[in-house]
Amino acid sequence: MSKKGIEAAARESSGNSRKCGSCPLCTSQPLRCTPEISRICNESHIEGFKKGVKHQRENSIERELVQLFDKNYGRERFARIVKLQEEIDELKQELVFNLADYDNIDNITDEMSDVVAVIAHLCSILGTDLNKLLKQAYKKVKCREKDPNYLRKHPHE
Repeated sequence: MSKKGIEAAARESSGNSRKCGSCPLCTSQPLRCTPEISRICNESHIEGFKKGVKHQRENSIERELVQLFDKNYGRERFARIVKLQEEIDELKQELVFNLADYDNIDNITDEMSDVVAVIAHLCSILGTDLNKLLKQAYKKVKCREKDPNYLRKHPHE
């Protein structure tokens, strides 16, 4: 669906929400919003709709990748862990090889994408997803700004 198509679908569904019937901004009966409130509500609805479509598309890429990996490589944990180590070693090799000058960023990002793809597949096998992992990592880093030992299972210097 194109950007214009998404906006058109959002506009068409705007105002059809069950929330419109209980909107605290509209107190008159029958419910009629002022043009300004309608405009603000409509714009908010369209932006939320577009964010939802974007999120759905991103998740669908992860789902498709997992299905492809399931079909081609199976869901055996140990085999996928071995593959992850192989991909990490290849990434490390590219980073070390290009240590002085990261001009060949394409090789590095190619290896990074392999690592992320295997991690996404492992996430699925373990019942989680990349988005949850990123949120978990963000929370941990934010909390470690205040408490450097937050969720540390082993000491760090």
